[in-house]
Order: sequence, then C-alpha cells, then structure tokens
Amino acid sequence: MKAKRGTKHNNPGTLVYTTPGILKIDMTEYVESMVEEFPQQVQGRNATPWTENLFKVDASSKQLGQERKENFHTFVMKGISCANEEEQISSKRLHF
Repeated sequence: MKAKRGTKHNNPGTLVYTTPGILKIDMTEYVESMVEEFPQQVQGRNATPWTENLFKVDASSKQLGQERKENFHTFVMKGISCANEEEQISSKRLHF
C-alpha cells in the first residue's frame, strides 16, 4: 500500500477529488463500462429495481443457462463492488 497526497486520486474505476472540506467520488466511468460490457442491450432507466416482486421466487421459471448464470454473477458482483468501494471511501472520510 502506498500513501498518496494531492487533490485527485484514481483508484480502479473510481476517481476521488478533494478540496478543503469537500470529498467528491466519481464512479461514472466504472458504471458506464458495466453498461457497455453487458451482453444484452440495456434499455430504459429506473431509479431502483425494487418492486413488490423483488424477493418473490417463481418456482416454475426456466433456469438460466451456464453463460447467462456467469454473466448474472459477474455483473451482480461488479455492482456490489461499486457499492462497497463508495462505502469504503465514505467510511474512510468519516473516520479521518
């Protein structure tokens, strides 16, 4: 691990900008790359995937094939990584 000083830091997929009293976190490039890499066309916009059906399981649903399973897990993990990165940076700021 290496200590850095300055007002702009480039973590993988995350830009962190600092000015006295202000911390800005920019993950735009990371999220845009996720959209570009996604194997299907991404259409529309939603503020959240939450609906009343989010945690309901349809036992009669067709199982995903191996490729779609791998894509699903890859992009879920990228999303979790994105959320964790922001949380870690925010918690470091709060602890500092």
